[in-house]
Amino acid sequence: MEPAGNPEKNLMKDNNDPNLPPMKCDDRGQWANKKEFILAVVGEIIGLGNVWRFPYLCFKNGGGVFLVPYVLILLTCGVVFFLEVSLGQLTGQGGITCWRKLCPLFEGLGYGGHVIMLYTVVYYIVILAWAFLYLFSSFQTVLPWASCNNTWNTVFSVLGFMSYEFGVDISAVAESGPGLAFIAYPRAVALMPLPQLWAALFFIMVIFLGLDRFVYLEGLVTSISDMYPSFLFTGHRRKVLLLVICVVAFVIGLSMVTEGGLYVFLLFDYYACSGIPIMFLSSWNLFVWDGYLVSNRIILFQDNHQCLIEIFHSADHYYDKIKDMIGYRPWPYMKYCWRFVTPSIFACILLFSLVKSTPVRYNNTYRYPWWGYAAGICLALSSVLLTPLWILHSMAVTPGTMEQELCALNMDKNPKHF
Repeated sequence: MEPAGNPEKNLMKDNNDPNLPPMKCDDRGQWANKKEFILAVVGEIIGLGNVWRFPYLCFKNGGGVFLVPYVLILLTCGVVFFLEVSLGQLTGQGGITCWRKLCPLFEGLGYGGHVIMLYTVVYYIVILAWAFLYLFSSFQTVLPWASCNNTWNTVFSVLGFMSYEFGVDISAVAESGPGLAFIAYPRAVALMPLPQLWAALFFIMVIFLGLDRFVYLEGLVTSISDMYPSFLFTGHRRKVLLLVICVVAFVIGLSMVTEGGLYVFLLFDYYACSGIPIMFLSSWNLFVWDGYLVSNRIILFQDNHQCLIEIFHSADHYYDKIKDMIGYRPWPYMKYCWRFVTPSIFACILLFSLVKSTPVRYNNTYRYPWWGYAAGICLALSSVLLTPLWILHSMAVTPGTMEQELCALNMDKNPKHF
């Protein structure tokens, strides 16, 4: 979804490729104004992690001192977000076909990212279902979670049982995740004056945070539609595609509202939608993009000294493209972060995450059986492995020697862009 009248949009089109959108397509959505775009971006950035993960991480890692590394990471790694947004505006494509236009060898990055988006859509609808249940229950004279004398005290009563068995406060077993949002917070609210009011306000906030996350649905539909524009931009087929994705997400989500559904939910939350898979894809995106900025230059200039000069010049060239889109060159600080600082930090974080990674436990007490961990690892690998598998597939179907294959798969459709 790109702004109307973007001059770069026409540059990135390929009329000879039937799998890409035509030069002019009235059915493809566009942002009505900048405010609409900003609100959508803010809604995508701020999610339930701000409620059930960020406070726990602050408490676990030194309280207010945790804000020091947090701000440092924000300043050095947050600039990647601007890189991704500018890439989308430059190409005018979804998250898959943008890589097809720029660097076909790494189109698997788009597929991997969208698998994570699909997993997120699946388990966020379950969170909204819980939030609505708690919201409707907030309008009772006595809040149901103020006691355990309820027939529906399951998908979460196990936490109270573990707290009793181990002789510790429930806060010791309800840490990060849904236990914090749906047990610790509601319990605290039940002790306040006018608990019904505060409970209703809290769960309305949770619902709004979850609803904004469904911008992922539009991202999925847009990316798939860009892959088959002549078919999906006809009639109501795009709406049917949206319905199919919602039905699939609903059916998979049903497994998370059963008696043991919370265990399935935690597998999705820990292995599929956060942690190492996201770090892998983020690192791949940044490293590949850095490499792409110099790939065409290296091919065009065989002299090693000239290549070294062009490596530093290419980031400036991309800055020129950004200037064409927004009217000015961004602060040079971001350029140096893209090239040096952020890749180094990402590599260190990814390595540290792999070394310190531990199997998920249900509130630090219940150990999953071996097949539960195997299922979680499969969820993680289902997105991470798409990038190397796509590289192997692309090289297998591309004719020529290895050097010719790499040259063809690393060059964009219009080399004059970079």
